[in-house]
Amino acid sequence: MSNLVIVESPAKAKTLGRFLGQDYTVMASKGHVRDLARGNGAIDVEADFATTWEVVRGAGTVVKSIKSALGKADTLYLATDPDREGEAISWHLLEALGKKALEGRKVHRVVFHEITEAAVTEAFDDPRGLDEGRVDSYLARRILDRLMGYPLSGWLWTKITSGLSAGRVQSVVCKMVVDREREIRAFIPAEYWMIAAEIEEDGKSFIADLRKVDGKTIHPEKNPIPDEKAAGAIQARLSSGPLTVASVDKRDRKEAARPPFRTSTLQGAASSELGFTPSRTMRAAQKLYAGVDLPGSGPVGLITYMRTDSFHVAGQAIQAARRVIESRYGDAYLPSKPNYYQAGGAAQEAHEAIRPTDPFRHPQDLKGQLPPELWKLYDLIWRRFIASQMPPARFMQTTIKLERDGCELGLGGRVLKFPGHLKVRGAGRGKDQELPELEEGQELTPTAITKEQKFTSPPRRYSEASLVKAMEEDGIGRPSTYAPTIDTLFKRAYVDHGEERSTLEAWLETLSADREGREPDVKLQPRKRKGTALYATFRGEVVTDFLMKKFDDIVNEGFTAQFEELLDEVARGDRPWRAVVEEFNNAFTADLEKAKDLEHYRGDPILLDETLAQSISIAMERDMGAFPVCGKDEEGVECTAPMAVLFGKADTYCGCSAEQHNTMPLGGKQEVNVVDLPCPICEKPLQHRKNRWGNWFLGCEDWQEKEHKARFRGVSATEEGEPIWVVTTPFLCPGCEGREETVELVRRVGKRGPYLACTQYRGNHKRFLEYLGEDEPCPTCEKPMAVDENLDGTPLALRYHCPSCGLGSDREADPVPTPKSR
Repeated sequence: MSNLVIVESPAKAKTLGRFLGQDYTVMASKGHVRDLARGNGAIDVEADFATTWEVVRGAGTVVKSIKSALGKADTLYLATDPDREGEAISWHLLEALGKKALEGRKVHRVVFHEITEAAVTEAFDDPRGLDEGRVDSYLARRILDRLMGYPLSGWLWTKITSGLSAGRVQSVVCKMVVDREREIRAFIPAEYWMIAAEIEEDGKSFIADLRKVDGKTIHPEKNPIPDEKAAGAIQARLSSGPLTVASVDKRDRKEAARPPFRTSTLQGAASSELGFTPSRTMRAAQKLYAGVDLPGSGPVGLITYMRTDSFHVAGQAIQAARRVIESRYGDAYLPSKPNYYQAGGAAQEAHEAIRPTDPFRHPQDLKGQLPPELWKLYDLIWRRFIASQMPPARFMQTTIKLERDGCELGLGGRVLKFPGHLKVRGAGRGKDQELPELEEGQELTPTAITKEQKFTSPPRRYSEASLVKAMEEDGIGRPSTYAPTIDTLFKRAYVDHGEERSTLEAWLETLSADREGREPDVKLQPRKRKGTALYATFRGEVVTDFLMKKFDDIVNEGFTAQFEELLDEVARGDRPWRAVVEEFNNAFTADLEKAKDLEHYRGDPILLDETLAQSISIAMERDMGAFPVCGKDEEGVECTAPMAVLFGKADTYCGCSAEQHNTMPLGGKQEVNVVDLPCPICEKPLQHRKNRWGNWFLGCEDWQEKEHKARFRGVSATEEGEPIWVVTTPFLCPGCEGREETVELVRRVGKRGPYLACTQYRGNHKRFLEYLGEDEPCPTCEKPMAVDENLDGTPLALRYHCPSCGLGSDREADPVPTPKSR
């Protein structure tokens, strides 16, 4: 009997193959094999939300290979990830293979949360069928995201500019960043004063802070010391004599271990301790989960599934962790009973916390065997899991109160008595400080009574990690969507790390310096990030404002969290998915109809004088009027209209608010490096630049001039500045057949990667490539071969070719399955 097993990634397939033996063939689907067809016709609302699906680009060959292997198998096992997305991939595979290919064969769904021999064996011994509830939940989410995303994005295109996008989760997260930005902008700092006593006793120095005055607790916001005069009066009262020890309180304190990681806490810890972004963390975790080649062991899955909101840990893993603790750290560090943790809310998806698959595999044993990035993350996960099964750390906490003339000061310190879980995890949350031995009634003479002016601080901007934490707390999105959602905000330029703000500050300072006849304090230069904090860009603020004008009932935290609960109900089978989709679609369609009459952004744009008053931290006088103003229009006529922030498809710029002429970029100077190559037309040195899509190319300083551009538009380049010259292939353009001149296809590189093109660029002659992978090497240069495809996904009548050297192979292009409807 032969068995075919399907997983998502080649790495996971390689790891799984180690445990299953020769009777099992393991193949990878490389993610989703189908998606909703492109365009608005993929969902027929009138036909009870019937959907049309198509094989995604690049998956046609994968489906054909799986279908071919299935012909030799008796049983099909779907071993995709244990969450809704994994269930959906399995469903798509069955639909793409078709009933005819599956006829006469057993089909099983197997689920495991770690790729170990024990977990895999247990899953294959107890398979199940496809979970229709989870598939329905996926369908509801995917259909609603399309029904909302396409029309809403199109509406933004008509009201602001092209290239924008909106979505059920994405827009709410953007709103969170914008709200925080405006909260910071509207914040007015309040003055308060801090008073402290500096004391030396028994050779130790310590500081006691003022806590109460005449029985009232001092608080920076609720009950502050308002000004220097009041602070001076209190300082005088404290300086009039010695301080008396009112009480000395000593207590044993415990600091319990934290639970093992789940997705959000892993991303937060990796950010604070390792400096990883959420996306980087999840990429590294995916590799650790799918399997890493270890010398002498082959591919090994080192951690459990990394997309989870559960703290649950399997009993076998807990016992293994306890044996590790006992052998490495001794009985003193082993609690009498295992530690259990309860996740808040309705934890779902995968049912295991993130932990090492084998706790006996110590990080030090893997040092040098793993890439540094993977080793750091594994070490973090291992330490957190082992520490979660250790006893609390114990401290001796000392709190001392000092009094003088109705004023109460306090200080505290602690001394570690037993490290407990800190033995593995590292430093605790508090700062240890050993205080001198003092007795009640003892008098202390301070060396100084200090006063310090302070100002209240605005809320902190989100970092990527703290934004993920806020999304989890508000019930927005799911573990699998946290990192991709934030990535989308960056790609759409709705948020950045302060680059736009720093560039605009420098630009306005330059204008101010020119007006005042001085050297600017800040030079205008290529964009630079301010740090790890997330800043809302002008584009993000405007998009959020437009959405809130007409779609505030949908684009808000409460609705998004409620919708996630509805998807949970669909997954449990408590609610039909079509009813959820219909209810949402009716409300959204009504909002969309009302939004059509909204005025275009250019009718009321953001003016730069408003920017100076609200957004920019530069001291400039308001009596300067609308600054800066347009000046003269394109015909030289004087124009006093203020300049405004405007948007193009790929950039933000400044232009006249009246007619939108006299534009100036707000992106700072473009990064330009000269390379040691001459322009083939004018022989000027080529410059290494980025185009508006973020791709590198080489072009001389005159590359944008019309006559020059007609002869040489520049050439694509690598990030290092190496040119990627056009490669001529031995294939003739099929679109030129029947013409007097037959043109050879050439290989070019565009914003979506390499493609084959007719040199005449006639209409749809441009064909994007589908790379086949390393299993199809070029016989000459050994690089991956490729097949040219039509825009509808069907292959041209061409053979495979090498996009690097242009050599063709003898293998004909395989057909791609046509879209199917459910």
